Amino acid sequence: YHIYTVAVYRYLKDRLGESFDYDRDFGGVYYLFIRGIRKGQASGLFFHKPEKAVIEQLSASMGY
Repeated sequence: YHIYTVAVYRYLKDRLGESFDYDRDFGGVYYLFIRGIRKGQASGLFFHKPEKAVIEQLSASMGY
């Protein structure tokens, strides 16, 4: 999901320009594991919002 996050980060940065704010404009990543989802439980759900510095470093290492 880090690669996809970098792609969205680059897209939003290009699209919104200086008004882009990672903390405000990027909500995070959700993965839903259908076979793991159980009624009344939090299993099968994964959420993470990578730190801005991590995404900036990955983006820079990919030549952006």
